[in-house]
Amino acid sequence: MPSEKDNKENPNKIRKAADNFKDAALLSAPTMLIVFPLVGFGLGYWLMKIFNWPLWVPVITLVMGFIQGIREVINLGKRLDKSDKNLK
Repeated sequence: MPSEKDNKENPNKIRKAADNFKDAALLSAPTMLIVFPLVGFGLGYWLMKIFNWPLWVPVITLVMGFIQGIREVINLGKRLDKSDKNLK
């Protein structure tokens, strides 16, 4: 397990780990914008078929999924901004 001494001796290692986290987070943002609406539509379609609900149910859940995807991307941006400020 690395100690505080190791972290002080090699600050580039911490910076590199933070950059890797940022890269992975930025790659997950488009995925969220695609997956959340698809899951919402799939859930709405399934509910429509099970309960014989009208066709607008999948559309509403698709929009809800898209809104949730946008919210998650905004929260991700806030977390990345906060982590960047902590490293400086």
